Amino acid sequence: MNQRLQWIIDRFPLIVFMGMYVFSCYIGVLLLLTSGRFWAWTNLLSAPQLGSLDRRTLTTLLVLLHGGPVLFWLGYEAGLLLWRRCRRRYPVFEALEPRNLLRPVAALYLGTIAAAVISLARADAFSNLTAWTDYFTYVRVRFHLFSVLSHFEFVNIYTWLPLASALVLILRRRWWYQVGVFGILGFLELSLFQKRPFLTGIVMICAALGAYWFLGRAPRRPIKLRLWFPAAVALCAGLYLVNAALMLRLVLSPSTQALALEKEKDELEVAAAPMPSGSVPGTDKEGGSAGTIGTSATFQVAGKELPALVSFDRHAVPPRTGQAVALYVFFAPLTRTSVPAIAYAEAFPDRIPYYHLDLALDILGIGRMPDDNRVVSRLIWPGQKGASAVAVPFHFALFSQGGIGIALLGALLAGAAIGVMWYALSAANQLSISGSLAASLVLILAWMISTDSLRNALLASYGVLWGAVPVVLIWALEHLKNSRLRLAVSRDATPGRNAPVRE
Repeated sequence: MNQRLQWIIDRFPLIVFMGMYVFSCYIGVLLLLTSGRFWAWTNLLSAPQLGSLDRRTLTTLLVLLHGGPVLFWLGYEAGLLLWRRCRRRYPVFEALEPRNLLRPVAALYLGTIAAAVISLARADAFSNLTAWTDYFTYVRVRFHLFSVLSHFEFVNIYTWLPLASALVLILRRRWWYQVGVFGILGFLELSLFQKRPFLTGIVMICAALGAYWFLGRAPRRPIKLRLWFPAAVALCAGLYLVNAALMLRLVLSPSTQALALEKEKDELEVAAAPMPSGSVPGTDKEGGSAGTIGTSATFQVAGKELPALVSFDRHAVPPRTGQAVALYVFFAPLTRTSVPAIAYAEAFPDRIPYYHLDLALDILGIGRMPDDNRVVSRLIWPGQKGASAVAVPFHFALFSQGGIGIALLGALLAGAAIGVMWYALSAANQLSISGSLAASLVLILAWMISTDSLRNALLASYGVLWGAVPVVLIWALEHLKNSRLRLAVSRDATPGRNAPVRE
C-alpha cells in the first residue's frame, strides 16, 4: 500500500467529519451571511426568526465556525501520534480463523426484522405509508410514531437492524442477498417517515463492508482508488438525490402549497398594516436587509445600543417559481445546521444563559439534561407547536455549555478520541467481522457529530453507543468458536493421545 493511500485511510474519519461539516453547516452559514437570495429562499419555506449579529456575536460565530474543525483536526493528529508512540499491539479485532457464524447472524437479523415489524405495526405505520405524499399527514404520523414507540424500539430500527444487515452481506455475498437486504431495510426505515435513518443505515452497511474488505495493514482486497473513489462519490450523490426527491415530493404536496398561500396572505396583511413610527419598509424590527454585512442599523443588547453588522429581513420572499422551489429543495440540507448555528452564536449568553457542562450524569439521577436544542428551536420558530428541536455541530452545542473555551477544548478532545479509536482498528492486519462493525460505528460517529451534539451521537436512540451490543455479541461468538477450535487442536496434538494401547 503506497504512503499517500495509507495517509488517507489513517484519517478517513477526519475526512468524513470535515466533508459533512463543510456541506451541512459551513457553506450554509456563509451563504446566509452573504447572499440575500439564499436567505429569501430559506425564509420562504422555513421562516426562521434569526436575530441580528453585532461585531461580538459575528466574531463568536466565525471563531466557532472555523476554530471547531481546526481544533478537531489537531486533536485527531495528536491522537494518532499518541497511539503510534505509546501503543502495544492489542489484537482485539484481528481477523480470526473463519468460523461458521451464519446461524447466529441469521437469528440476529431475523430477530431485528421481527422486532421492527411488530413495532411499526403497533404504531400503525404501515397503514399510513401514503403520508409521504401529503405534508400535513406526514408530520402528524411522525409525531404519532414518536409518542408510541419506545427508546429501544427506535434503537433497533436505527442501529441494530443496519448492523445485522451488514453481517448478512459480509457472510453472504451474492447479489440477490444485497437486493433483498437493502429492500427490506429501505421499506422498514422509510416506514418511520424519516429520511435520515434510511440514509444512515445505508452508509453504516457500506462502511462495515468497506472496513471488512479494505481496512488493515494487509487488507483482504487491494484498494483501487481510481475505482472506489468514483463509486463513493456516486453513492453520496445518489443518497443526496434520494433525499432531495423525498423532500421535493413533500414540498410540492397540496398541503404545503396551502401553507405557502397562507403565509403569503399573512405577509400581505402585514405589509398593509400601518408601520410603526421610525421603521423602514422592507426591513425587520431591528433594521437591515437579509444577509448583508456592514449595515448601519442598531439594536439593544443588555441595555446597550450596538451596531448590527448582519441582519435578516423576515419579509424577504424570492420569486414564486418552480425553479426557485426546486433550487431551495436541492440546497435545503445546507440549512439543516447552519440556521441553528447562527442562532446559537447570537443567543448565548445574552438571550439564553449558558447551560452546565453535559456529562450525562442525569442518567444516574444527578442534575438535568440540557435542553438547549429545544429552547433554541422555540427561539427560531416561536409559533411552532410540538416538542421540536434543532441540531448543530457538536462544538456549537458545547459552546452553549460554557462558551468558546469549552467548545474548542471539546473539539480537541473529541478529535483525539476518534483518532485513537480509528487507529486501533486500522492498525490490525485484517479486521474481524466484529471489528468491521466497530469501524463502521466510528465512521458514523464522525459523521453524526458534524451535525449533532456528542450526547445525541452517543446516547440518543440513534446513538452509536447502542451499536456496541451487536459488536460485543459477534466478538464473543468469534472468540468462543475459535477457543473451542484451539482447545480441540491442542488435545489432538497431545503426545500419546489416541495412540494404540500396548499390552
